[in-house]
Amino acid sequence: MPEDYGKKWYSRVIVRREIRVSKDYKPDIVPILDGYGYGCSLNRVAAKPYENMFHAAEKDGYYLVPYSAYRSYDTQYGNFVNRIAQWQSQGFGRAQAIENTVEVIMAPGGSEHNLGLAVDIICTEYDFDTTAEYAWLSANAWRYGFIERYPRDSHDITGVVREPWHWRYVGLEAAKEMHGTGLTFEEYLTKKGITY
Repeated sequence: MPEDYGKKWYSRVIVRREIRVSKDYKPDIVPILDGYGYGCSLNRVAAKPYENMFHAAEKDGYYLVPYSAYRSYDTQYGNFVNRIAQWQSQGFGRAQAIENTVEVIMAPGGSEHNLGLAVDIICTEYDFDTTAEYAWLSANAWRYGFIERYPRDSHDITGVVREPWHWRYVGLEAAKEMHGTGLTFEEYLTKKGITY
């Protein structure tokens, strides 16, 4: 369980397609931003930093709506099989539907949402990466311990298509270093000698 990795476990724990938490993993989840967004919750270690970031952006005139944050294993499973079914309803065979799905949705236990450390942020614009909110996050999220988890041109490293709305809590120290160097989370862990 990630909490066993010590005080700053959140800066060293990664989940991916091939690295997943079990169905029994239950992070310490708390609700965030009562009255804002979509009734989201985050892991306790990320909740207050996200709220602080949200209010700082709000003060600057930006509204970072948390659309999706913690997801249970079962919720992730539902999202995964529903997307497979969507592809199949469009005429794709099961194998191709699964292949298409894993490009955009992690299997249950393999999503950072299952850890409660990721938040998907939306605004009124469709192309999030062209918005002032995205620009604000790109310049400031690291100050609150968050990183853009799947940045442009990182698919070969992260294994995930670009998701400018997906922000991951890694803590202040790690976020500062990644922001300053442009490293992805995988590259940061490798640089630190952390095997994943």
